[in-house]
Amino acid sequence: MPFSVKNNREDLPFYIGFIFLLSLIAVLLFVTYALFYGARKNRKSRNNLMQYFIASFFFWMLGLWLLTLTPFFLDFDARPPRMIFVMFPPAIVIIMLFSLRQSRKFIKNISLVPLTYIHLTRIPIGVILWWLASYSLFPLNLTFYGQNLDILAGISAPFAAIFLIGTHIRKKIGAIVWNVAALMLVLNLVFHTVKATPYFWDPSVSDMPNQAVLYFPFIFLPGVMVPIIIFSHVTSLYQLIFKK
Repeated sequence: MPFSVKNNREDLPFYIGFIFLLSLIAVLLFVTYALFYGARKNRKSRNNLMQYFIASFFFWMLGLWLLTLTPFFLDFDARPPRMIFVMFPPAIVIIMLFSLRQSRKFIKNISLVPLTYIHLTRIPIGVILWWLASYSLFPLNLTFYGQNLDILAGISAPFAAIFLIGTHIRKKIGAIVWNVAALMLVLNLVFHTVKATPYFWDPSVSDMPNQAVLYFPFIFLPGVMVPIIIFSHVTSLYQLIFKK
């Protein structure tokens, strides 16, 4: 039987989407600074990188936004599930970045401090998910009110940035443990929120389906923000383990 979306977006206050977009901008600024720092020794390489980076994100986000204007993500009987088209491209890009020698060499020079502070954005995102749940657009049990502990990574991010991954002081073991734990939190959240989308929703598991990510601007959570958060953790772990 086809799933029918109960759409409460019309009642959603403006400030929720606005704060989400501010969080998205913060994530993009943090990762841009980290990449810019990584290419600081070669101005030509840095400029080319920024051009590719900005253009890629612009067209990717434009494409996601345009798709939300159509019923593309609302066909819950389609196979494969349409959410795959949001999550797989960023995942493939991350895998490619760590598969190519030249990109791995660049990744070793990325600054880990902004890639740690970037996790501060997980605090407002945690609050936003709770707000969305109050408007029946997200499962309440997947917010900090339930089993979602992802906000703890955001709260602890300044401590990790200052005392574990600081510019002058780096405690490798502690930094690795923190990154692994925080990465597990976001991967756990991704797994359960994808399962809660209308494509896979089981009423016995969550109180309501995860509808918010099917619409603008929240489509950018699985399509942009989460991949950058995962990339930040994987990059940090790669440097901490392999960089001499």
